Amino acid sequence: MTFAMAASDLDKLRSVMARHPEAAEPLGLFLAPTFKPSGYASTPECCRTFGWTGGDGVHFSIAEIEVTDSPIVITVPMNFDAPNMVVGNSLREFLALGMTVGYFSLEKLVYEFEAGLTRIAEGFEFQGPARSAIEDIRETFALELWNDARNRLAFLNAKYAKALR
Repeated sequence: MTFAMAASDLDKLRSVMARHPEAAEPLGLFLAPTFKPSGYASTPECCRTFGWTGGDGVHFSIAEIEVTDSPIVITVPMNFDAPNMVVGNSLREFLALGMTVGYFSLEKLVYEFEAGLTRIAEGFEFQGPARSAIEDIRETFALELWNDARNRLAFLNAKYAKALR
């Protein structure tokens, strides 16, 4: 997926979230109106930040790596030794990863990978605005749950490791 396609999907996501303003906090998905600098040295230079979880500086970026690749990176500044992880090869794949737990919970993958995978597998029942927003995101982007998050994340992070240094 090119950066232009990712930016187009991000505009769609902003529209969805604008319909559900009360959902940003419970989902951990606050979106910037435009790309902005993260303000953290731990964010890879190739990344353009588009959102954050609302906790401890954790933020999401689109990485401009190659003409055809724009993976999504979560940066957890407080995980000093390894603050970055690719959490989707595209915005849609990232959104699908968070469908069962929201996006705040994805930081658990960076701190404690196995516990993060367990949380994703178990999921939880969204209520109120968060539930409506997740359903709207799922329908807007025709998302399907990840089948094998462990192997997919390992593949993506190996693929993009050099570019994110």
